[in-house]
Amino acid sequence: MKKNQCSCGNEKCGESHICRKCFLASRNPRFVHGHNGASGKSPTYNSWDMMRQRCNNPKYSQYQDYGGRGIKVCERWAIFQNFLQDMGERPTGKTLDRKDTNGNYAPDNCQWATKQQQVRNTRRNVWIEYDGQRLILSDWAKKLGFTPPGLRYRYLAGLWP
Repeated sequence: MKKNQCSCGNEKCGESHICRKCFLASRNPRFVHGHNGASGKSPTYNSWDMMRQRCNNPKYSQYQDYGGRGIKVCERWAIFQNFLQDMGERPTGKTLDRKDTNGNYAPDNCQWATKQQQVRNTRRNVWIEYDGQRLILSDWAKKLGFTPPGLRYRYLAGLWP
C-alpha cells in the first residue's frame, strides 16, 4: 500500500488517513451499499424506498392501496442490504411485483417483473374459469374473438360463460 493510499485502495483525502468514500461511509451507513449517495438513488434502492413509502407513509399518494389495506413490508426488509441480498439488483425494464396482490412484501411473495407482467397481476383483473381453463377476461376475449369490453359486458350481464 502506498503512503497516500486508503486501505480500500483509493487515494487519501489531504492529511486524512482515509479516502472520501470511506469517510462518507463512516458518516452515513446508507452510503455503504453504494446505492444511495452523491450520484442519487439506484433503481434497486428506489424500488425498495417506494415499497416502504407505499406501506408505511400515510401521506404517500397510493398508501390507501397498500399500507391502508394492511399490506406490510417484512421485518427483514426494513434494512436495504437484506432486500438487496434477497432480491438482487433490479434488472433493466423490470420493477418490484408481489405475486399475490393481497400479500405482503416478502422474499417468497416478490419478484422482478416487466410492466406487462404487472398489468396481468392486479386486483382489477377478472379471472374466469371455463371449460377447465382459468384465464383473465382479456385473454378469454382474445381467444374467443371478442373485444375485452364486449366480453366484459357479456360477463357482467350474465351472458357468459
